[in-house]
Amino acid sequence: MIKVVFLGKYRELAGVDELALPACGDFAALAQALMNTSAELQQLLNDERLLIAVNHHLVSREQFSARSGDEVALMPPVTGG
Repeated sequence: MIKVVFLGKYRELAGVDELALPACGDFAALAQALMNTSAELQQLLNDERLLIAVNHHLVSREQFSARSGDEVALMPPVTGG
């Protein structure tokens, strides 16, 4: 299992702080598992600005890989000023 953590506005969209899901080999598998959990998560997954971190390291959708025991964080873009 992996722990998927939702941060910022994505937490509100998901309706939960975190989910436990089976390990996902790639981002497409994670996206499918999340959509099977909640149809509302489609909006989050379609957001091109979505930031993904695996075990506190930012990765792209193409680089994504999560093994059992990993923590995946999904977060909106960070802005500053």
